[in-house]
Amino acid sequence: MLIELSKSYRYDFKVKISQKNIELNDMKLDGDQLRLKLSEKVDALYEAKDAHNAEILKAAITQEDVSVDISDIPENKRYIAVKKGNLFIPVYKEKKKRIFVENQKNQLVEETSGDHRCYLLNRKAVPVIRDVKQNEEQFSFEIINKNIGNWQRATLYVEDPLEEEKIILGTGSVNQHGEEEKVVISLSLKDEKIIKNLYARRRQVFILYENNEQQKVCALGGEHKVFDKKYYTKERRYRFIIDPEDDFLYFTTLRVKEFLTRSAKKRAFVNRFLYPLLRLLPLKKKWIVFESMWGSKFSCNPRYLYEYIDKNHPDYTCIWSLKDECIPITGNGVRVRRLSWKYLYYMARAKYFVNNVNFADSYEKRKGQIEVQTMHGTPLKTIGLDVPGDFPTKKSEKKYIRKCKRWDYLIVQSKFVADLAPSAFKFENTIMDTGYPRTDILYSSNNEEEMGRLKEKLGLPKDKKVIMYAPTWRVRDKFELMLDLEKMKEKFSDEYVLILRLHHFSAKGWKGVPADGFVYDLTDYESIEDLYIITDILITDYSSVMFDYAVLDRPMLFFTYDLDEYRDKLRGFNIDIEKEAPGPLLYTSDEVLDAIEHLDETIENSKQRVDAFHETYIPYECENSSEKVFNMMQGK
Repeated sequence: MLIELSKSYRYDFKVKISQKNIELNDMKLDGDQLRLKLSEKVDALYEAKDAHNAEILKAAITQEDVSVDISDIPENKRYIAVKKGNLFIPVYKEKKKRIFVENQKNQLVEETSGDHRCYLLNRKAVPVIRDVKQNEEQFSFEIINKNIGNWQRATLYVEDPLEEEKIILGTGSVNQHGEEEKVVISLSLKDEKIIKNLYARRRQVFILYENNEQQKVCALGGEHKVFDKKYYTKERRYRFIIDPEDDFLYFTTLRVKEFLTRSAKKRAFVNRFLYPLLRLLPLKKKWIVFESMWGSKFSCNPRYLYEYIDKNHPDYTCIWSLKDECIPITGNGVRVRRLSWKYLYYMARAKYFVNNVNFADSYEKRKGQIEVQTMHGTPLKTIGLDVPGDFPTKKSEKKYIRKCKRWDYLIVQSKFVADLAPSAFKFENTIMDTGYPRTDILYSSNNEEEMGRLKEKLGLPKDKKVIMYAPTWRVRDKFELMLDLEKMKEKFSDEYVLILRLHHFSAKGWKGVPADGFVYDLTDYESIEDLYIITDILITDYSSVMFDYAVLDRPMLFFTYDLDEYRDKLRGFNIDIEKEAPGPLLYTSDEVLDAIEHLDETIENSKQRVDAFHETYIPYECENSSEKVFNMMQGK
């Protein structure tokens, strides 16, 4: 189609191009056959992941309908499509809704999404909750499984993505009743083993069936019954709910704000009148307050310095400031909710403070208190006062400088960063040329035994090498994956698996990837240091992960597909990445794959750059940085 306009034409116009859609008119189950009636005859049907990726759906096609064997319907959620040219076009349905069609062994879900495309999912008779009873904090679930497996025991649990571990809710014995298996599982939400690390989050509930020979994990459905059971305490809200969107059971935990911090007026009262009174109490010389990423994480340099002190100096009381005091930590530390009454008490009385960003504005440093700024990475990109436009007013600039003036010590990996400190932070106190506490583990755990343990914990195959892709962020809450995962899987899945680790600023906009045995999305996993240890090849771009990973002296590839835009429009650089990056700069997905395919050549060509990078940017790194930092804190 060609539209020609005269040069003098100055008005808006709209062009709408549409094609006739194929629609699903009816669906019914006939024995083991699912019969689909479409608006017109098709040559073939596909189960599509997107417009470019689909597999043919085995089907008998006649003029009247399409017949599909239940066993051929995918367990992963895929939409029904037809192929037109090189694209897979969805089969549509007029109204958005979900329909369940089932026989004894299978439950098929036909779902029409908001954009009217039609999805199919075979749940193979997932276990369902037939009844749930609640008495205050006590819950009892009666669970039925129609897919008999001669199971003996069942465990109800949720997953913790921060630690890649399970939180056990309860267990029960499985009994057979006719053509179904039944288990009753009871739990108490006053049980410390359950609630201790239940930080605020929505979690799907799973059931693990076991006998002496095998085990099987299933999602837990609701037998088309919607229920919503809640239990509240002064600190938390707990909720079991069948989600009407997918008919599965979820367990949600929420924080409840304490009385003195529930409104701006109450917080102002506490900060103005009560906190100053607490600051009159004597300092505790062996109290240390730790915080990471504004209290959102148990991570980074504060975590590893804390773990050293907790293990080697147990006479010190370590307090962790967290947005959610149920975020799990190791060791014997005290967890306290950030900005709470207890938090202010510890901030008023502790002698030492450790942070990788800055403490809240309400914190006023007392005489005799000592603050250690660990940083959360060597600044590849411009930072602080060196970023044009980050402080649009004199007031915001002064506020930032006042926070930085609280630092007594600044930990660095190199003289390069020490030289940036005066301009970026107006820092004029003591530089700790110790290296980062978080890299100690890269020395102590760099062995086959620890790598095997971590791979087992993360569910990765022990017999395969690991590639990790860890890009930085570009726009908050958005991420576009530019690597061709399908081609990468085709080339390397016999030898490698791929870990995706996105920046926390990008993660909210990331929809994830299907679990396929090759790609593992570990964005939520708390310790990136654990991931460094098991990674054989790192793919990154402009992320400061390059500095820590360089300690392991393993290959790095730099996928810099938007270098000019990032450098010139989004952020500036403190280093010349084109000359100094410890690995090749690659601009297309095919170039990345080629560099992996010819890895020995890639390593050899980068050797001089790698050696120069180590000498310039990580000369202070060593296996006992935490010990050095602690001794300097004590004035030794």
